[in-house]
Amino acid sequence: MEARPTPYHITAPATCPSYIAIANPEIPRLLCFLSSTQDQGQLSSGRSRYSGGGGGGGGGGGKQPRRPRKESHSLPLLRIDSTRMPPEPPQWENVVGKGKALHNAQVDAQDRGDPDAIFPKLEQMYDVERSQKQPREISGTNGLEPLLERTGMRMSDTLQFRMIWRQGAPKTDTSTTLRMGMNTEHNTVIRTWAYRRHDSTRTQLGTSELVWQEWKKQAGDHARDLKFLIDGPITNDVSQRIIRYANWKKTQREVGQMVTFTRSETNKDEKSAFDALMGSDNGRYVLRMLRDHRKELGNMEVVSVTTWAQREHSNVFLLMEIGEVGDMGE
Repeated sequence: MEARPTPYHITAPATCPSYIAIANPEIPRLLCFLSSTQDQGQLSSGRSRYSGGGGGGGGGGGKQPRRPRKESHSLPLLRIDSTRMPPEPPQWENVVGKGKALHNAQVDAQDRGDPDAIFPKLEQMYDVERSQKQPREISGTNGLEPLLERTGMRMSDTLQFRMIWRQGAPKTDTSTTLRMGMNTEHNTVIRTWAYRRHDSTRTQLGTSELVWQEWKKQAGDHARDLKFLIDGPITNDVSQRIIRYANWKKTQREVGQMVTFTRSETNKDEKSAFDALMGSDNGRYVLRMLRDHRKELGNMEVVSVTTWAQREHSNVFLLMEIGEVGDMGE
């Protein structure tokens, strides 16, 4: 079995020429034990921004008077490489649970033979602007192209574009409840914007239902051929943290690489990462749509989800692939 990479990258400062570095198992920091008292004196001054206490002299600049040399156990912290394993998001267990619960709800509804859900027509509550756009017009240069290649699409292809507003809301780009594009040739939906605060009516429809109704209008009798759903660029900070942490559950990856998770994962960490991605704000609407419209969608499920970030600090994307149900049991 291949050994997993160490979660932290050790970078020794120039003033620490001889050291042994260890990872504290309780808190994510690295400690540097120095082999010479001279080096120890040079590095132990200053207050650690991680430790919240002690660690030698505080304060301002200026030359400090030389103190008598003595044994010290105040250890400076090494810089942690920002491209390495991030801390677990506090929402992690919550979104893992949501992903599992929504999948189980679909299984239970299928086992009971429940009919598909019926919702009001979106035109009763929303205004819709319909137009045609290319992917680059809705995503710019944010890195959508590599994911489109997975679907067979190109940046020059045409999307049937929808902007949806709650009735009575100002018709501005930033007041939309949902923005999405569809391509029926490649059976792909791209959701680029969803903002629930712009949809605070009592009778609001969920994002999953808005996406479904527009897709069904566009695809007609071929609605069940839906294959890919892309979400992004994702600017939700919580979702970004979940996605980046999920990538580390799979394996250590360099920025700019796609990471794919499948429902059939056998590794516990990778399976929890799949559930977390689908339980995040950017995955739940797909599971709800598959649950509410099981028969019309041919009892499909999300069989894989791919994460993608073009650069370390760029927005991230999710690509969810729909497929036939195998063994839907846990």
